[in-house]
Amino acid sequence: MADLGIAGRDGAILAMEQINATGGINGRSLSLIIRDDQQNSNIAAKVVNDLVHQKVVAIVGHMT
Repeated sequence: MADLGIAGRDGAILAMEQINATGGINGRSLSLIIRDDQQNSNIAAKVVNDLVHQKVVAIVGHMT
């Protein structure tokens, strides 16, 4: 299933680059944090908890 994650990641990178090239959102550039859950529910839970503790604004995923 890695191909789904790779395609999703690449699409997110492209979208972020396009948004940032036009000035970002409300003048602020976006940054992307990418994590691999290895299609493992325990790892997925840890990844989400880590991102929440980092106070990320949004989480997109998991791909499968």
